[in-house]
Amino acid sequence: MSENTEVMEAVEENETELEASGLTVIKATSKDEAGNKIEASFEFDFTESAMEAVEMFGDAVVHERFIRAAKIEAQQRIRELLNAGKSPEDITEHMTATWHPGASSQNPEIAVMNAFANMSQEERDALIAKLTAQSSE
Repeated sequence: MSENTEVMEAVEENETELEASGLTVIKATSKDEAGNKIEASFEFDFTESAMEAVEMFGDAVVHERFIRAAKIEAQQRIRELLNAGKSPEDITEHMTATWHPGASSQNPEIAVMNAFANMSQEERDALIAKLTAQSSE
């Protein structure tokens, strides 16, 4: 086992212990001027519940962060719908009628359309053949 592997295992074990204690390890990576990967991290207690978060950080902070995360979630859903070929008007109607924070972001049609968009022509042909055969059953 290399020294690097041992270090990584020790870090992962430490992260597991921290998360069990209520702390979350926050880490990010980048590259230095030579193109080498560099990483930094720290531990933070996000609390056990939203109520505790409000007590610790204040209602305004928790609410602002909630809005920020919900907007990102909604934007991702809009992108999925656009990528599936839905019109802006249909998306507006759909989102207004059905979306709320935490709503499932995928319906089967959109999942297939997104997957289809990322397939090679051979994979697309194979999927179409399978779907055609299945619809004939």
